[in-house]
Amino acid sequence: MSTGPSIAGEYIKLPSLTSTERDAIATPANGMMIYNSTTATLQKYEGGVWASFGGTSTSFADNTFFITDNSDSSKKIAFEASGITTGTTRTQTVQDANGTLQLNASGNIIPNSSFEVWERGIAAAPDGWVLTGASATVAQEGTLIKHGLYSAKITRSGTNCHLSADIYALGGKTYMRSRVYTLGAWVYATSASKVRLRVNDGTTTTNSSYHSGGSTWEYLTCSFTVNSGATALNVGLAVDTGDTSGYIDGVVIAEGLSTPNYIPSIREVNHLKKRDKCDHCDALVVAGNALAKSHDTSQNKATYSFQNTSAQNDAFTHSVNLAAGTYTMTVLGVTNVSHAQVDWYIDGVRVVTAQDWYSASQVFNVLKTASVTVVGDGEHIIKGIAATRNGSNTTGWNLVLTDYEFHQSAD
Repeated sequence: MSTGPSIAGEYIKLPSLTSTERDAIATPANGMMIYNSTTATLQKYEGGVWASFGGTSTSFADNTFFITDNSDSSKKIAFEASGITTGTTRTQTVQDANGTLQLNASGNIIPNSSFEVWERGIAAAPDGWVLTGASATVAQEGTLIKHGLYSAKITRSGTNCHLSADIYALGGKTYMRSRVYTLGAWVYATSASKVRLRVNDGTTTTNSSYHSGGSTWEYLTCSFTVNSGATALNVGLAVDTGDTSGYIDGVVIAEGLSTPNYIPSIREVNHLKKRDKCDHCDALVVAGNALAKSHDTSQNKATYSFQNTSAQNDAFTHSVNLAAGTYTMTVLGVTNVSHAQVDWYIDGVRVVTAQDWYSASQVFNVLKTASVTVVGDGEHIIKGIAATRNGSNTTGWNLVLTDYEFHQSAD
């Protein structure tokens, strides 16, 4: 271990110490400098701690620049430059506030976050969004905008209103419970203390501060903890305490206590389908025997499937990709003397009880319908269970089905 600086020609050589040797110095004094051979950095002692010199650009190979925990060198953050265009400098600015820095975040799960898609018309809620509030109106706005071509304008008329998107399913449902998130959006208003962001998780409502009413775009944020019993996560703009209009654009949600002021949506809103269909032969059996597929021209589509050697509580699942809303569920199957009653579930919630597939003799091409509610946009799990049977059925638990589909009255 070298113990002091040496001078040779026109340069000075600092003592070279490992981190262990550095930490063994009994009484370091402010202003001491060393070369740390463990971390390959110049370091100084100031204010009771050793710190590396900074403030200059350092060249490094792609994916070899690390931040290392000084108490546990196995903990590292790696920075990679290989994705940056040659000849380009990318700048990341840290906000002047405490919070959680998220690296390589998954993106913005808000659908249609800059309100560019209005497939239901420019005077109806934009795709992925719902307007609530008696007499309230929503409209596409093409002049007062912050991102893209449009923003959304909502107007209160006598009753508090809310333009919201339910992101509970998109965020992973139960994953979001008890976690901290921050909602951010650009908001424009001309009246003070009437327009603000609002979050409701089915149990708790959280609001941002009000817009100042200064006729400018203001970036509002709202941090909240999702309730442990949350059943939804409706986020958006509220106009309350008085009649006025509010405008919203560039909506962002991020896990943690801060958000950037805009991230494009990672989900195309026109992928939120209003209809979907499942072929029963592709269902995943979760209880009971495997599905057997039969070809029979007496049945529409000339096929049906069933669990061969049936039993009570035979069960199967399928997945659909649907927007939130109320749907007509239509099941195509075959009734017969040994056929059971089925309970249908969506995401673990029973939506149909004892749908009866019994008949005194075999009948093909039977359609059973029910009104069901889908909570949240995205992928949903459909489950069927042969739970009960008609009092006249004493011979079996069969469910002989072709397909089941979901559709709304209008796309």
